[in-house]
Amino acid sequence: MIGFQGLHLGVCGKVEEKRKKWLPQVTEDGSKVTVTFFTYSGLERETLCRRRDTFRKGSYCFKSRRKDIASGPGGMSSSTP
Repeated sequence: MIGFQGLHLGVCGKVEEKRKKWLPQVTEDGSKVTVTFFTYSGLERETLCRRRDTFRKGSYCFKSRRKDIASGPGGMSSSTP
């Protein structure tokens, strides 16, 4: 199981990005605003993901990118009995 603070992964786990802080970040570059944040999912396979949403100032429309940065060996099944 993934331990969010220290990324304690099982034998099959992998970590692509090690971080000390997990807080969301917002950066502005001209008319572009980028929000970077991290999510955890235990569905099918445990994963930590880095997500980056990019907006134009004054707009709610955004482009979203996701990168899995850590994974563990198991998780919850999405199938129902």
